Amino acid sequence: MIKYGTSTLGKPILIQEDDENVSTLRITFIILTCVLALTNIMLVTRYFMRSNKLIQFRFFLQQTPKNALLVLITYLLHTVIHTFHYMDNIYRPVDYFEPKYLYQRYILSTMEITFYFNFPLTLCGILFMKHLFQKGYVEYTYLVAYICSSLMTLMHYRIESPSLYTFGVNFSIAGEGGSILLLICATFLIRQKPEKKYHKLFIVTFFTLMMCLLISKNLGIWWMLAYLVFFTIVIIKLTEGIMYENYQRLPTTES
Repeated sequence: MIKYGTSTLGKPILIQEDDENVSTLRITFIILTCVLALTNIMLVTRYFMRSNKLIQFRFFLQQTPKNALLVLITYLLHTVIHTFHYMDNIYRPVDYFEPKYLYQRYILSTMEITFYFNFPLTLCGILFMKHLFQKGYVEYTYLVAYICSSLMTLMHYRIESPSLYTFGVNFSIAGEGGSILLLICATFLIRQKPEKKYHKLFIVTFFTLMMCLLISKNLGIWWMLAYLVFFTIVIIKLTEGIMYENYQRLPTTES
């Protein structure tokens, strides 16, 4: 029997679901989440192996395969922790103090919102890494869409105090947040594209709005809809990528 309660922070949460976590659809969600992650790792690794690995680093770093490998490792680390978080969250939402509006069934099954959201997030990550290894620089829209989506993991700490989560749950939540910060640091060392002023303004504005939503008062389903609207805007902005296809590719060998 599914029961809801209230967290110590006053948020409506799931407190009991009996054997709902072993239903056919929930197990299917977990399996597909794992398959999606393996596909992600396979594609990104293939892009890395087929690239010239000469990424346009800034500051003191040189264009070497070793530095390119560092970016790949940070991305794969985040992918592994992120996948563990999503699979574990789908399997045992009670331990994550899952918000009622995210747990409820809307179309197929409980926990479907978390499952669905993982697909566009993963797509942004794959496209971001594909462009990085094929062109040698970071494209803002792909990167910001991926980062903002991954930072949603910190939402858990707005639902309940970190001290009330188990060690494993805190590891998956804080681990995903920490690993995405490592990826941010790694990509900061790489040349960024596009460089157009209006595009930079959009990225800064979007990122600011996302941070405001993350720290704002919990608005339940309306908060989620607002976030999805902003995420849709990012997906639309991704279509502008064709405008930057004429940038000169890196040479296959160093001069």
